[in-house]
Amino acid sequence: MFPSLRFLTTLPPQPQNSVKNPRRAANKLICKHLSSPYIFGLCDEFYNAKMLGKKLVGVHYRGTDKVMGPDRELDRVPYDFVFNLLDHCSSEKVFFIATDEEEFIQKATRRYPNRVIFTNAQRSSDAHSVHFSKNTISPFDLGLQAILDALLLSRCDFLYRCDSNLSLASLFFNYKLKSINMTKKYLKIIQK
Repeated sequence: MFPSLRFLTTLPPQPQNSVKNPRRAANKLICKHLSSPYIFGLCDEFYNAKMLGKKLVGVHYRGTDKVMGPDRELDRVPYDFVFNLLDHCSSEKVFFIATDEEEFIQKATRRYPNRVIFTNAQRSSDAHSVHFSKNTISPFDLGLQAILDALLLSRCDFLYRCDSNLSLASLFFNYKLKSINMTKKYLKIIQK
């Protein structure tokens, strides 16, 4: 059994009424039905090479079509708002960043030298979503990149997240993971 899979399946048993904790209920379904040695092997390989032994803060920044254009769903959380949150983390913390925006990675690596980890996922260099663009990467590979980012976020010690199904999946993979929804936090501030 791969360590990632063991990480998911060694969680405590579910209570009789798991509706009280939907994250635990979702985790139970994931542990029962998700078993891909290939995906978990890739996750473990990346984690062991770049994340193992570090104090990890996960950051999922969702941009592109989710926050721009005619079909947008949310107000954009400004980069500076996110970075202000990260600035309050101790200098021993390392940030694992999952995002669909290349610019966010570039700004984070400049602001936090030697403290940013990210996968080699396809990212947008403009406002167009990678999953709707006509790029050379296959839908399978885009999905694989997304699931790896979600699994790696779930292995962090804390998670800052935007409203997104990807980071929500991370909370299902690790139902004990503490997190802050940056979208909701930002909207509360601007609505005052």
